[in-house]
Amino acid sequence: MKRTKATVAMEAKKTADHERLAEALVEETPKTLEVLRKIAAENPRLLQEPFPDAMALTELSATDPAAADRWSSWVGSRPPLLVAIVAKNAAAVEFLAPISDLSERADHGESFLALTIKSKGRLWPFLLDRADVNAKDWRGKTPLIVATRLANSEVVNALLAKPECDADARDNDGESALCAAVRGESAELVQRLIAASGQRTRELALETAARRMRSRGEDASPESWACLDLLLSRVSEEAREPVVRWAMEIAGVSWAKRLPAQWARAEAGVLRAEMDEVHEGGKGREGASGEAARAETSATKAAKPSEIVGDDPLPTEPQRSGRRL
Repeated sequence: MKRTKATVAMEAKKTADHERLAEALVEETPKTLEVLRKIAAENPRLLQEPFPDAMALTELSATDPAAADRWSSWVGSRPPLLVAIVAKNAAAVEFLAPISDLSERADHGESFLALTIKSKGRLWPFLLDRADVNAKDWRGKTPLIVATRLANSEVVNALLAKPECDADARDNDGESALCAAVRGESAELVQRLIAASGQRTRELALETAARRMRSRGEDASPESWACLDLLLSRVSEEAREPVVRWAMEIAGVSWAKRLPAQWARAEAGVLRAEMDEVHEGGKGREGASGEAARAETSATKAAKPSEIVGDDPLPTEPQRSGRRL
């Protein structure tokens, strides 16, 4: 089909507009918003559809050939908002976010919101009100998990303020945002996420905290202890008991005495006393077993030297006669 001059001219203009748009996105300048507004008035669809596969950035090539070459090979087939996010162009992101499809994904399945959270620029507020706050990437990580892993308390608080935010969501490895906070040893985020998480999520995070404490032993940081204490105070007795017993019986009395939680003092007192007695020389335990141990000790003290096992007693007469000299 033969193209008319009008068709050729229209295609040329569209190509020129794509080039102007791309250059306005990859490098924020005082003219960025001017270009975006002009294209929005003349051809608004251009701001929403992906760029052509092949792009030539003529103006940028004149000032920075390396940057032009890098961007021209990357921009192709990607939507304008994604380009603006990757370029950390705040003005363009703010302009494009309200008119773009935020359900689209970046190269690794990341949502645009998660990508802005990872960005060093403060871009996420422009997307927060319209984006799916529970969208998962290819690893199953939600924006909340991403923000927690980055220890970005501002973003975590902003996401949790959204009623639809699911704090119990887990990634492909079965870990929630609360688990990520435990791994990051952030007591502040652990406390914030505990309040938003369900019982099962807290129990899984407690298991994560206990495994980390067990692997680190006495080298565990104060932050790790703070995270453990926060979790212990907010889980069921069934989930709490094995961790307490492990801390006291496996890790030792020194660990038990470091447990600061108020709840632990009553139910841990008995175990702590038992461990103290063992470490003080095995004086025995309260109750029937303790009485039996004390009675056995008294009987041992009253026995003859030859009847005390382990004291290497003098041999009796029959034993002497049986020995060879």
